[in-house]
Amino acid sequence: CSIVQDSPNGSLTAWISRTHLPKALKLMEREGVQEIDPGLSWRVARFAPQSLLQPMINKATSSSATAATLSTLLNQANVRANFCSSFDDGMDFFLLPEAEIRAAAAALLRHGHSVSPAVRICEALPKKVSSASTALTQKLAGVWSLVKKEDPPGSLGKEYAARSRPLRFQASCGLFVEISIGEGAETLEGSCAGRCQATDKDGYVHVTHFRSVDFQPPSIEFPKQEVVMVKNGLEETSLPARSVLQRWQR
Repeated sequence: CSIVQDSPNGSLTAWISRTHLPKALKLMEREGVQEIDPGLSWRVARFAPQSLLQPMINKATSSSATAATLSTLLNQANVRANFCSSFDDGMDFFLLPEAEIRAAAAALLRHGHSVSPAVRICEALPKKVSSASTALTQKLAGVWSLVKKEDPPGSLGKEYAARSRPLRFQASCGLFVEISIGEGAETLEGSCAGRCQATDKDGYVHVTHFRSVDFQPPSIEFPKQEVVMVKNGLEETSLPARSVLQRWQR
């Protein structure tokens, strides 16, 4: 959407869908609009402070507290969040720069909030992923078991027992299936399937897993790793943050 201020002091503000406005240059030429930023677009993000399991007792108090919490969280993630409230219908929402919407969603997800609809936020599946067998995909082909996960790299991490290790079935054409059922009520189902794409980046192998089936909520971007082949296995470091290291064994 676009933000419109009617007076010099900004006392009257409205947000309008981009489909109802001409392009920025035409606004400047025909309407005499000033201080326009053609490259800045906004998204409207509504939030629901109430729990799905517990009825909300005091809507005004709960909404204000939730807005304050979310504002602090988004500011810490360097997202320019502007809180707005409509007194007529009680609609509370944030105006978020479109370029920062994924950073905002990632920050919310990291702190246990849910974001929907996912299709408006998450990275879209590419229309076509190469299915050709290459030297890189042939090296990755096989049946792999996850031996250890370090978060962050260098920490003690989590070691998987032989009978409960997640498995990855990787074909040389890029198709893959991961089976991660877990044990106990506190362990989440993590199985997924799709196609991976391997590229050479300055001598390093970068792999993107395009998950078309996933038993977990979608991430903002498809998982990307830097892969290093080691004896009888491989090591995957998450990109771009390099915050997680996974050790797989053939």
